[in-house]
Amino acid sequence: MKEMELKFFRAHAQLCGVFSHETRLRIFWLLGRGERCVSDLAEELGLSIQNISQHLAVMRDRGAVTARKCGQKVCYSIANPKFFEGFLMIRSGLKELFQEMGKTASAQGRVRRRVSDKRRERAAAGQTRGR
Repeated sequence: MKEMELKFFRAHAQLCGVFSHETRLRIFWLLGRGERCVSDLAEELGLSIQNISQHLAVMRDRGAVTARKCGQKVCYSIANPKFFEGFLMIRSGLKELFQEMGKTASAQGRVRRRVSDKRRERAAAGQTRGR
């Protein structure tokens, strides 16, 4: 693979990393509705300004959002509308998946428990075989 392609994959992975944290997803969701300053985001999400600022710094460093001075405040917006389109596509796909599976938030927990139970059963079977 060419060096430029590798750099592009690295940048792609870093941008996708922005979406690996629930708080950053929530921030991105709000920014999809329009530009917001840190204090507004903190209030809407019920989190500290420091916490929001740290997440926004990660998002800005990875190219997901841009910042501009709004008087004494700093306002953030999504860097490229296509990023938000992708975000919405993933959410739409997840909704379809949950509907197809007949899952609700509580059903997701049951699925996780079933998977954990099966792992424990396999582990126990492996321990029994070893004896």
